[in-house]
Amino acid sequence: MPKLKLNSALTSVRGTLDGWVYKHYKADKRGLVLSRRPDMSQVRPSPAQLARRQLMREAGAFHRRVLKDPVLLKKYQAIARRRRINLSAATMGEVLRKK
Repeated sequence: MPKLKLNSALTSVRGTLDGWVYKHYKADKRGLVLSRRPDMSQVRPSPAQLARRQLMREAGAFHRRVLKDPVLLKKYQAIARRRRINLSAATMGEVLRKK
């Protein structure tokens, strides 16, 4: 396997770019790993995955509703502050716990 020494502009790149996935591992000797983006077009999600995605959509919709309603916003900001979590975790967690 070839080894490269990257310039400073490329040492912190991560994510997906032009069909390639850039991963950066600091904890071990792999460093920057470059791989092709997987083709997920033939993969069919399971019924459980589809149900979870729907639940997350509902949680996101509830979060947006809280952001628009000043009374609910104040309530969930207090909850988030008390639990030391961010507002989206407080609102979306509320929906996820109920289901």
